[in-house]
Formats: sequence, structure tokens, C-alpha cells
Amino acid sequence: MKQFILIGLFLSLSVLSMANSSSGEGKELNKEIKKKVNYPEFAKATKLHGMVMVHFVVNSDGSIDVKEINASDSTLAEYVQMQLESIRLDDLASQGDHYVKFSFRFLDV
Repeated sequence: MKQFILIGLFLSLSVLSMANSSSGEGKELNKEIKKKVNYPEFAKATKLHGMVMVHFVVNSDGSIDVKEINASDSTLAEYVQMQLESIRLDDLASQGDHYVKFSFRFLDV
């Protein structure tokens, strides 16, 4: 049951994410954010993988407030939230609501 709820939340945020990032501005912000939130070392060490969906707001001062976060692993969720809240954006056009999906996968090379 818990998995179905989590899947439903992912799907809901995915739809919102697509609607939000359909503009060029939204796609650019998503790319920039994803560059700053890398696959964490603790996850590499344990071969942890998962998805994190985030709804956040960019404030007028460029700070980020996470409004909602859903993840397949709570440790990854905490990591993403901490990383996002440490970012400052200079682009005033990024203000407002945004949705980003992070996929963390361990690739054994």
C-alpha cells in the first residue's frame, strides 16, 4: 500500500514538473539545479539508488525553500533538501514555484 501511495505522489509531481518546466526558463533552472546536486558520496559507498521529487520556491533574495519532498529513500531526501536550501540563485526570473525530479543510480563500472 505504501508503495502505491509513493508511486502516486511521484506521478503527481511528474505531471506538475512537466507543466512547470515546459518553458525554456524552467528547463534551464532544472538543469542548473541538477548540476549543483550531485550523486552523494555516502550513496556511492553503499550503492544506494533512488528518486527524489521536490517542489520548491525560489524567493526574491534567491534562496530556496523546499515545500514538498517525496523520495524512495529518506536519506536521499534529506541530502537533496540540504543541498537545495544551500543554493542561492541570482536570476530574478527564477522566482516562484518549481518542481524537480532527481534520479540517483549507482553504475558499477
